[in-house]
Amino acid sequence: MGRRLVEENIHRVPVVGSKTVTAGFFDHNEPSIGLFEVFDFERWRIPRTWRSSMGSNMTW
Repeated sequence: MGRRLVEENIHRVPVVGSKTVTAGFFDHNEPSIGLFEVFDFERWRIPRTWRSSMGSNMTW
């Protein structure tokens, strides 16, 4: 099911006028990492983002 959802989203990217697809998941989620590697996604590291109880985002 995950593979089909990723395929569908990749095919919709040009339809909505975008050139980039991003995915977010925890780095210990090996099944997700494997899925996106099948589609040749590039692995990026971004700052850790936390959400406070006040609703604002904080990065470090």
